[in-house]
Amino acid sequence: MSINSFYHNFLFSDKMNSRKMILSGTILSLFAIAVLTVAVQPAIAGSTDIEGGPVNEKPQVYLIKKVFDICDQTGTGELSDSTPLPGGSVPPSGEQYGCVDFLGDRFNQYLFTGEQVGILVAVRTSNGAEDIVKADMSLDGDLKVKCNDITADWDTYKSGALKWFGHDVSGDLAVQPPARTGGEPQGFDPRFDKLYMCVYTATESDSGEVTVTVVAEDQQGETGESVPDQIWFNPEILIDVFTSDGGPVAFEEGSSGMTVYSTNTMKIKNEAEGGVDLAVWLAGTDLVSSTGPAKCPDSNILDVEGPETGIQYRCKIGTMFNNPWNWVPNPNDKLACELDKCQGATPLTPDVTVYDDGSYLLNGHTAECWFRLTYPIPCVGLFDQGKILVFARAI
Repeated sequence: MSINSFYHNFLFSDKMNSRKMILSGTILSLFAIAVLTVAVQPAIAGSTDIEGGPVNEKPQVYLIKKVFDICDQTGTGELSDSTPLPGGSVPPSGEQYGCVDFLGDRFNQYLFTGEQVGILVAVRTSNGAEDIVKADMSLDGDLKVKCNDITADWDTYKSGALKWFGHDVSGDLAVQPPARTGGEPQGFDPRFDKLYMCVYTATESDSGEVTVTVVAEDQQGETGESVPDQIWFNPEILIDVFTSDGGPVAFEEGSSGMTVYSTNTMKIKNEAEGGVDLAVWLAGTDLVSSTGPAKCPDSNILDVEGPETGIQYRCKIGTMFNNPWNWVPNPNDKLACELDKCQGATPLTPDVTVYDDGSYLLNGHTAECWFRLTYPIPCVGLFDQGKILVFARAI
Protein backbone atom coordinates (compact mmCIF):
# COMPACT_ATOMS: atom_id res chain seq x y z
CA MET A 1 0.00 0.00 0.00
CA SER A 2 1.36 3.40 -0.84
CA ILE A 3 1.89 6.10 1.77
CA ASN A 4 -0.79 8.31 0.24
CA SER A 5 -3.28 5.43 0.22
CA PHE A 6 -2.40 4.69 3.86
CA TYR A 7 -3.05 8.26 4.96
CA HIS A 8 -6.36 8.26 3.02
CA ASN A 9 -7.60 5.07 4.66
CA PHE A 10 -6.48 6.10 8.10
CA LEU A 11 -8.11 9.50 7.99
CA PHE A 12 -11.33 8.91 6.04
CA SER A 13 -12.43 5.23 6.21
CA ASP A 14 -14.98 4.50 8.90
CA LYS A 15 -14.66 0.79 8.22
CA MET A 16 -11.12 0.62 9.63
CA ASN A 17 -10.95 -1.81 12.57
CA SER A 18 -8.93 -1.26 15.70
CA ARG A 19 -6.16 -3.64 14.69
CA LYS A 20 -5.53 -1.73 11.49
CA MET A 21 -5.46 1.53 13.45
CA ILE A 22 -2.81 0.19 15.88
CA LEU A 23 -0.73 -1.16 13.01
CA SER A 24 -1.02 2.11 11.12
CA GLY A 25 0.18 4.06 14.17
CA THR A 26 3.19 1.81 14.49
CA ILE A 27 4.18 2.32 10.86
CA LEU A 28 3.82 6.10 11.21
CA SER A 29 6.09 6.19 14.26
CA LEU A 30 8.79 4.16 12.58
CA PHE A 31 8.61 6.37 9.53
CA ALA A 32 9.01 9.54 11.61
CA ILE A 33 12.02 8.09 13.43
CA ALA A 34 13.64 7.11 10.17
CA VAL A 35 13.25 10.59 8.75
CA LEU A 36 14.73 12.21 11.89
CA THR A 37 17.75 9.91 11.89
CA VAL A 38 18.66 10.69 8.32
CA ALA A 39 18.46 14.48 8.96
CA VAL A 40 21.27 14.60 11.61
CA GLN A 41 23.89 12.43 9.89
CA PRO A 42 26.41 14.62 7.89
CA ALA A 43 28.30 13.20 5.00
CA ILE A 44 32.20 13.88 5.18
CA ALA A 45 34.20 13.20 2.05
CA GLY A 46 37.68 13.98 3.58
CA SER A 47 39.84 16.58 5.54
CA THR A 48 43.24 18.35 5.59
CA ASP A 49 45.28 20.35 8.17
CA ILE A 50 45.66 24.18 8.07
CA GLU A 51 48.88 26.00 8.92
CA GLY A 52 49.52 29.79 9.09
CA GLY A 53 50.94 32.68 11.14
CA PRO A 54 52.87 35.93 10.65
CA VAL A 55 56.60 35.96 9.93
CA ASN A 56 58.55 36.77 13.11
CA GLU A 57 60.67 39.84 12.34
CA LYS A 58 63.32 40.85 14.86
CA PRO A 59 62.76 44.16 16.71
CA GLN A 60 63.97 47.39 15.16
CA VAL A 61 65.54 50.04 17.45
CA TYR A 62 65.39 53.75 16.57
CA LEU A 63 67.35 56.44 18.42
CA ILE A 64 65.02 59.29 19.44
CA LYS A 65 67.31 61.42 21.65
CA LYS A 66 70.60 61.26 23.53
CA VAL A 67 71.69 63.49 26.44
CA PHE A 68 74.78 63.76 28.66
CA ASP A 69 75.19 64.84 32.28
CA ILE A 70 78.64 66.45 32.44
CA CYS A 71 80.30 67.41 35.74
CA ASP A 72 76.89 66.77 37.41
CA GLN A 73 75.67 70.20 36.38
CA THR A 74 73.08 70.53 39.18
CA GLY A 75 72.73 67.05 40.63
CA THR A 76 68.93 67.27 40.63
CA GLY A 77 68.11 65.05 37.69
CA GLU A 78 64.42 64.28 37.20
CA LEU A 79 62.20 63.17 34.34
CA SER A 80 61.14 66.77 33.77
CA ASP A 81 62.42 70.01 32.30
CA SER A 82 65.77 69.72 34.10
CA THR A 83 68.71 68.55 32.01
CA PRO A 84 70.81 66.41 34.40
CA LEU A 85 70.20 62.69 34.70
CA PRO A 86 69.55 61.11 38.11
CA GLY A 87 72.39 59.58 40.09
CA GLY A 88 75.47 61.23 38.58
CA SER A 89 78.43 62.72 40.43
CA VAL A 90 81.33 65.11 39.87
CA PRO A 91 84.41 63.27 38.53
CA PRO A 92 87.50 63.23 40.78
CA SER A 93 89.95 66.04 40.07
CA GLY A 94 93.57 66.97 40.56
CA GLU A 95 96.06 69.52 39.24
CA GLN A 96 95.74 68.25 35.69
CA TYR A 97 92.57 66.14 35.60
CA GLY A 98 88.88 66.51 36.34
CA CYS A 99 86.22 68.62 34.65
CA VAL A 100 84.70 72.08 34.58
CA ASP A 101 81.23 73.00 33.38
CA PHE A 102 81.67 75.19 30.28
CA LEU A 103 78.57 75.01 28.09
CA GLY A 104 76.91 71.95 29.57
CA ASP A 105 78.04 70.22 26.39
CA ARG A 106 81.30 69.09 24.80
CA PHE A 107 82.76 69.28 21.32
CA ASN A 108 83.79 65.61 21.52
CA GLN A 109 82.03 62.61 23.07
CA TYR A 110 83.76 61.45 26.28
CA LEU A 111 82.77 60.70 29.86
CA PHE A 112 84.64 60.53 33.16
CA THR A 113 83.76 58.52 36.27
CA GLY A 114 80.40 59.67 37.63
CA GLU A 115 79.25 61.32 34.40
CA GLN A 116 76.28 59.90 32.50
CA VAL A 117 74.69 59.27 29.14
CA GLY A 118 70.94 58.92 28.65
CA ILE A 119 69.40 57.38 25.53
CA LEU A 120 65.74 57.40 24.46
CA VAL A 121 64.79 54.79 21.84
CA ALA A 122 61.66 53.53 20.12
CA VAL A 123 61.49 49.76 19.62
CA ARG A 124 59.23 48.41 16.86
CA THR A 125 58.05 44.98 15.80
CA SER A 126 55.43 44.14 13.14
CA ASN A 127 54.08 41.48 15.51
CA GLY A 128 52.68 44.19 17.76
CA ALA A 129 54.01 46.06 20.78
CA GLU A 130 53.02 43.20 23.13
CA ASP A 131 55.72 41.07 21.52
CA ILE A 132 58.52 43.40 22.77
CA VAL A 133 59.93 42.07 26.04
CA LYS A 134 62.83 44.34 27.05
CA ALA A 135 65.70 46.63 26.06
CA ASP A 136 69.22 46.91 27.51
CA MET A 137 72.18 49.21 26.91
CA SER A 138 75.27 47.44 25.63
CA LEU A 139 78.93 48.50 25.90
CA ASP A 140 81.19 46.63 23.48
CA GLY A 141 78.64 43.79 23.35
CA ASP A 142 78.18 43.45 27.13
CA LEU A 143 74.69 44.26 28.44
CA LYS A 144 75.39 46.85 31.15
CA VAL A 145 72.10 48.43 32.22
CA LYS A 146 68.38 47.67 31.89
CA CYS A 147 66.26 50.26 30.11
CA ASN A 148 62.93 51.47 31.51
CA ASP A 149 59.73 51.03 29.51
CA ILE A 150 58.16 54.51 29.50
CA THR A 151 55.58 53.88 26.78
CA ALA A 152 52.86 54.97 29.19
CA ASP A 153 54.27 58.53 28.94
CA TRP A 154 53.97 58.61 25.15
CA ASP A 155 50.77 60.68 25.03
CA THR A 156 52.34 63.28 27.31
CA TYR A 157 55.53 63.48 25.27
CA LYS A 158 53.53 63.68 22.04
CA SER A 159 51.58 66.66 23.31
CA GLY A 160 54.75 68.45 24.40
CA ALA A 161 53.48 68.72 27.98
CA LEU A 162 56.54 66.87 29.34
CA LYS A 163 60.17 67.27 28.28
CA TRP A 164 62.64 64.41 28.37
CA PHE A 165 65.52 65.71 30.52
CA GLY A 166 65.18 69.20 29.12
CA HIS A 167 64.48 68.13 25.53
CA ASP A 168 61.13 68.44 23.75
CA VAL A 169 60.78 65.09 21.95
CA SER A 170 57.30 65.64 20.51
CA GLY A 171 58.76 66.56 17.14
CA ASP A 172 61.02 63.50 17.11
CA LEU A 173 58.15 61.15 17.97
CA ALA A 174 56.11 62.62 15.13
CA VAL A 175 58.61 61.40 12.53
CA GLN A 176 60.34 58.44 14.19
CA PRO A 177 60.05 55.53 13.66
CA PRO A 178 59.39 55.70 9.91
CA ALA A 179 56.12 54.50 8.39
CA ARG A 180 55.70 50.72 8.51
CA THR A 181 54.43 50.57 4.91
CA GLY A 182 53.50 52.95 2.16
CA GLY A 183 50.35 54.90 2.86
CA GLU A 184 50.72 54.74 6.66
CA PRO A 185 51.78 57.79 8.69
CA GLN A 186 55.29 57.99 10.09
CA GLY A 187 56.03 58.44 13.77
CA PHE A 188 55.52 56.54 17.00
CA ASP A 189 52.63 54.02 16.86
CA PRO A 190 51.73 52.38 20.21
CA ARG A 191 50.22 49.40 18.37
CA PHE A 192 53.68 48.32 17.24
CA ASP A 193 56.15 50.47 19.23
CA LYS A 194 57.45 50.87 22.77
CA LEU A 195 59.54 53.69 24.29
CA TYR A 196 62.58 52.81 26.38
CA MET A 197 64.86 55.08 28.44
CA CYS A 198 68.41 53.95 29.22
CA VAL A 199 70.80 55.75 31.62
CA TYR A 200 74.43 54.69 32.10
CA THR A 201 76.86 56.12 34.68
CA ALA A 202 80.58 55.86 33.90
CA THR A 203 82.60 53.86 36.45
CA GLU A 204 86.33 53.66 37.23
CA SER A 205 86.59 50.40 35.28
CA ASP A 206 85.38 52.02 32.05
CA SER A 207 88.20 53.09 29.76
CA GLY A 208 88.98 53.74 26.14
CA GLU A 209 86.73 54.10 23.13
CA VAL A 210 83.64 51.92 23.58
CA THR A 211 80.81 51.03 21.16
CA VAL A 212 77.45 51.81 22.76
CA THR A 213 74.13 50.38 21.51
CA VAL A 214 70.65 49.55 22.78
CA VAL A 215 69.60 45.90 22.30
CA ALA A 216 65.88 45.00 22.26
CA GLU A 217 64.41 41.49 22.56
CA ASP A 218 61.02 39.97 21.64
CA GLN A 219 59.14 36.97 23.07
CA GLN A 220 60.82 34.57 20.62
CA GLY A 221 64.27 35.67 21.78
CA GLU A 222 64.99 37.57 18.57
CA THR A 223 67.05 40.74 19.14
CA GLY A 224 67.49 44.03 17.33
CA GLU A 225 70.17 46.65 17.93
CA SER A 226 70.44 50.40 17.49
CA VAL A 227 73.03 51.98 15.19
CA PRO A 228 76.38 51.78 17.06
CA ASP A 229 77.83 54.90 18.67
CA GLN A 230 81.33 55.47 20.10
CA ILE A 231 81.98 57.08 23.50
CA TRP A 232 85.45 57.46 25.06
CA PHE A 233 85.43 56.65 28.77
CA ASN A 234 87.95 58.12 31.22
CA PRO A 235 90.38 59.46 28.61
CA GLU A 236 93.83 60.30 29.96
CA ILE A 237 94.56 64.02 30.27
CA LEU A 238 97.98 64.62 28.74
CA ILE A 239 99.61 68.06 28.70
CA ASP A 240 103.05 68.67 27.28
CA VAL A 241 104.65 71.72 28.97
CA PHE A 242 107.98 72.80 27.46
CA THR A 243 109.96 75.89 26.53
CA SER A 244 111.08 77.22 23.18
CA ASP A 245 114.72 76.27 23.93
CA GLY A 246 114.17 73.15 26.03
CA GLY A 247 115.46 74.71 29.25
CA PRO A 248 113.71 76.29 32.26
CA VAL A 249 112.02 79.68 31.99
CA ALA A 250 115.00 82.06 32.15
CA PHE A 251 115.31 85.85 32.49
CA GLU A 252 117.78 88.47 31.40
CA GLU A 253 120.30 89.68 33.94
CA GLY A 254 119.10 92.47 36.22
CA SER A 255 119.43 93.97 39.68
CA SER A 256 117.10 95.06 42.49
CA GLY A 257 114.28 97.26 41.30
CA MET A 258 114.64 96.27 37.64
CA THR A 259 112.12 94.48 35.38
CA VAL A 260 113.65 91.80 33.19
CA TYR A 261 112.00 89.70 30.47
CA SER A 262 112.20 85.98 29.77
CA THR A 263 114.67 84.89 27.13
CA ASN A 264 112.41 82.01 26.07
CA THR A 265 108.70 81.20 25.99
CA MET A 266 106.71 78.46 27.67
CA LYS A 267 104.44 76.29 25.50
CA ILE A 268 101.48 74.14 26.55
CA LYS A 269 100.17 71.47 24.16
CA ASN A 270 96.93 69.54 24.68
CA GLU A 271 97.67 65.88 23.91
CA ALA A 272 94.74 64.35 25.82
CA GLU A 273 93.10 61.11 24.66
CA GLY A 274 89.64 60.93 23.17
CA GLY A 275 89.65 64.40 21.65
CA VAL A 276 89.33 66.02 25.09
CA ASP A 277 89.30 69.83 25.09
CA LEU A 278 90.72 71.60 28.13
CA ALA A 279 90.23 74.68 30.24
CA VAL A 280 93.71 75.83 31.32
CA TRP A 281 94.95 78.07 34.16
CA LEU A 282 98.40 79.18 35.33
CA ALA A 283 99.97 79.60 38.80
CA GLY A 284 103.44 79.52 40.27
CA THR A 285 105.43 78.79 43.41
CA ASP A 286 107.58 81.43 45.08
CA LEU A 287 111.25 81.54 44.08
CA VAL A 288 113.77 80.18 46.54
CA SER A 289 117.49 80.98 46.50
CA SER A 290 119.91 78.07 46.22
CA THR A 291 122.58 80.17 47.96
CA GLY A 292 122.40 81.92 51.30
CA PRO A 293 121.95 83.99 53.21
CA ALA A 294 119.17 85.45 51.00
CA LYS A 295 116.56 88.16 51.41
CA CYS A 296 114.04 89.49 48.82
CA PRO A 297 112.73 91.83 50.25
CA ASP A 298 111.47 90.52 53.61
CA SER A 299 112.44 86.84 53.83
CA ASN A 300 114.38 84.17 52.03
CA ILE A 301 111.86 83.91 49.12
CA LEU A 302 110.89 86.07 46.16
CA ASP A 303 107.10 86.27 46.17
CA VAL A 304 105.74 85.83 42.63
CA GLU A 305 102.26 87.30 43.28
CA GLY A 306 102.98 91.05 43.19
CA PRO A 307 101.25 93.47 43.38
CA GLU A 308 104.33 95.58 42.60
CA THR A 309 107.11 93.03 42.32
CA GLY A 310 107.22 89.39 41.26
CA ILE A 311 106.45 87.58 37.99
CA GLN A 312 103.90 88.55 35.36
CA TYR A 313 102.75 86.61 32.31
CA ARG A 314 100.77 86.98 29.11
CA CYS A 315 99.82 84.20 26.71
CA LYS A 316 98.27 83.56 23.34
CA ILE A 317 96.13 80.68 22.07
CA GLY A 318 96.11 80.51 18.30
CA THR A 319 95.93 84.08 17.07
CA MET A 320 94.19 85.35 20.22
CA PHE A 321 96.85 87.25 22.14
CA ASN A 322 96.31 88.50 25.70
CA ASN A 323 98.09 91.86 25.62
CA PRO A 324 97.85 92.98 29.29
CA TRP A 325 100.34 91.48 31.73
CA ASN A 326 98.92 89.50 34.70
CA TRP A 327 100.56 88.55 37.97
CA VAL A 328 101.39 84.87 38.49
CA PRO A 329 99.31 83.76 41.53
CA ASN A 330 100.18 81.19 44.16
CA PRO A 331 97.97 78.06 44.01
CA ASN A 332 95.39 77.44 46.73
CA ASP A 333 93.85 73.97 46.78
CA LYS A 334 91.27 75.08 49.37
CA LEU A 335 89.51 77.02 46.61
CA ALA A 336 87.04 75.70 44.06
CA CYS A 337 87.68 75.37 40.34
CA GLU A 338 85.61 77.79 38.26
CA LEU A 339 85.97 79.21 34.77
CA ASP A 340 87.70 82.40 35.91
CA LYS A 341 89.91 80.77 38.56
CA CYS A 342 90.92 77.24 39.48
CA GLN A 343 92.26 76.72 42.99
CA GLY A 344 93.98 80.08 42.85
CA ALA A 345 95.31 79.69 39.31
CA THR A 346 94.13 82.22 36.69
CA PRO A 347 93.27 81.68 32.99
CA LEU A 348 96.01 81.84 30.37
CA THR A 349 94.14 84.62 28.56
CA PRO A 350 91.93 86.32 31.17
CA ASP A 351 91.43 89.46 29.07
CA VAL A 352 90.33 87.72 25.85
CA THR A 353 86.56 88.20 26.17
CA VAL A 354 85.69 85.72 23.43
CA TYR A 355 86.48 82.99 25.96
CA ASP A 356 83.89 84.24 28.49
CA ASP A 357 86.34 84.51 31.43
CA GLY A 358 88.04 81.20 30.65
CA SER A 359 90.94 79.92 28.56
CA TYR A 360 90.22 76.86 26.42
CA LEU A 361 92.85 74.77 24.71
CA LEU A 362 91.36 72.52 22.06
CA ASN A 363 92.70 69.04 21.49
CA GLY A 364 96.02 69.07 19.64
CA HIS A 365 96.40 72.85 20.01
CA THR A 366 99.28 74.75 21.66
CA ALA A 367 99.34 77.86 23.84
CA GLU A 368 102.43 80.07 24.28
CA CYS A 369 103.33 82.32 27.24
CA TRP A 370 105.84 85.12 27.92
CA PHE A 371 107.09 86.22 31.36
CA ARG A 372 108.71 89.21 33.00
CA LEU A 373 110.20 89.56 36.50
CA THR A 374 110.35 92.70 38.66
CA TYR A 375 112.91 92.48 41.48
CA PRO A 376 112.00 94.08 44.80
CA ILE A 377 114.39 96.22 46.79
CA PRO A 378 116.38 94.77 48.46
CA CYS A 379 116.82 91.40 46.73
CA VAL A 380 119.93 89.37 47.56
CA GLY A 381 120.43 85.76 46.46
CA LEU A 382 120.22 83.42 43.48
CA PHE A 383 116.50 82.74 43.17
CA ASP A 384 116.66 79.75 40.87
CA GLN A 385 114.25 77.27 42.50
CA GLY A 386 110.61 77.71 41.59
CA LYS A 387 107.93 76.37 39.26
CA ILE A 388 105.32 77.61 36.84
CA LEU A 389 102.25 75.39 37.37
CA VAL A 390 99.66 74.56 34.72
CA PHE A 391 96.17 73.50 35.85
CA ALA A 392 93.84 71.78 33.40
CA ARG A 393 90.28 70.42 33.44
CA ALA A 394 88.28 68.73 30.74
CA ILE A 395 85.40 70.80 29.38
